Amino acid sequence: MSPTSVSREPFGSLEDGSPVHRFTLANDSLTASILDYGVRLQSLLCRLQGDEVRQCTLGFDKFETYLTDGAYIGAVVGRFANRIRDGRVTVDGSTCQLDRNEGDNHLHGGLKAFHNQKWQSATIYDGVVF
Repeated sequence: MSPTSVSREPFGSLEDGSPVHRFTLANDSLTASILDYGVRLQSLLCRLQGDEVRQCTLGFDKFETYLTDGAYIGAVVGRFANRIRDGRVTVDGSTCQLDRNEGDNHLHGGLKAFHNQKWQSATIYDGVVF
């Protein structure tokens, strides 16, 4: 297998004008494209026998679609990756009210969760750091 190539290209921009980038990592077998918005896996192409290439994940071709995506397609979710009933949690005897973004529940980290944040990013010799 050959070494990984890494590239970065503009993919869109946020409402405040901040650019969003797509990083593409590729070798002989796989090509993965990851956004610095939500650290979303936008595309994963797998090379099969006979040089057939197949898309192995869901993703959108246009950045704007990610801004309205309610299914967390390709995203890193958190700080909590599930539902917290009534958006309420008790830690060390202290109850915290979290935002409720799915009816009465707090889902996948809420409104300002990992999936809709612009992440700092840097390319390294064979990858990307977020």
